[in-house]
Amino acid sequence: MQAQLSLAQLAARCGGEIVGNPNLLITGVASLASAQAGELSFFSGASVQQLAATTAGAVILAKDDPGADQVPATVAKWLVAGAPRTYFAHAIEQLYPPAAPAVSGVSPAANIHPQAEIAAEVAIDAGAVVAAGAQIGNGCTLHAGVIIGRDCKIAAGCVLYPRVVLYPRVVLGENCTLHAGVVIGADGFGYTDNSAGGIDKVRQLGSVRIGNEVEIGANSAIDCGTLDDTIIGDHVKIDNLVQIGHNVTIGENSIICGQTGIAGSCRIGKYCVLGGKVGIADHIEIGDGVRVAGASNVTHHVKAGETVSSILPAMPIRQWRRLIVNLRRQKTTK
Repeated sequence: MQAQLSLAQLAARCGGEIVGNPNLLITGVASLASAQAGELSFFSGASVQQLAATTAGAVILAKDDPGADQVPATVAKWLVAGAPRTYFAHAIEQLYPPAAPAVSGVSPAANIHPQAEIAAEVAIDAGAVVAAGAQIGNGCTLHAGVIIGRDCKIAAGCVLYPRVVLYPRVVLGENCTLHAGVVIGADGFGYTDNSAGGIDKVRQLGSVRIGNEVEIGANSAIDCGTLDDTIIGDHVKIDNLVQIGHNVTIGENSIICGQTGIAGSCRIGKYCVLGGKVGIADHIEIGDGVRVAGASNVTHHVKAGETVSSILPAMPIRQWRRLIVNLRRQKTTK
């Protein structure tokens, strides 16, 4: 259920200074272009013309943003010391408190092995399966169709949405969120040529260990390790449709955007950001704080703190062909 708070109440809880009517009752949030009277928006590098034309009730801006002068006189300003988007996110948490859980208690239609260890305060929906030796911590929610494999360990406060699958021995830290269709611990893509000219599968013996406060988007997959475990650090955020190969390690507080593919045995540092559709070749090491532009193809190690890109923006096909020809000529003349 949505709450209604005054600007002064929001600022008291989130921080910042109100210029304008502090008693303005905030009834919702919206973008600058669509916000109406009583709604809260934020400005962070968008069009100044759009800011000047907004009909929002209030706008969050950085204190030193020169665009603040363009805010209409009828719009209250909430001036903040940090990133306006961060304060906007905090305001949303205050205005839209979480709804009551859709799942409560343990459904009699759930399939729970008698040798599984289930904490007292859990919610397990109909059709969920929990195998022998699995441990489910307090405050966990398993939605319909979730499958927890043998000897998995799920710490307190985790939420697994419908059709999440954990293969055997996967470990989840506290307060993780796995969205619908996530698969953790499937076999890594491990094969080798045999003497008869065919292909033999290399048995995958590791599993996956995921830290605390990790969120994984819908239909993403993280493969188990070949010998050692695949490891995802604390506070990592993974978007939808991401593929993470066997033996990969991702450092804490990194962000992996949608449709990215990380091949086996890569090492991704802390506080990294990988844009959408990034491809990383196997055995690549990426240092702490690296930022990789979307659609880049990473085939070499990247030092800590670097920002890299290998993309070309879309252009008319004839212009692209001339560019490629020129690049080839430069390569052959060196």
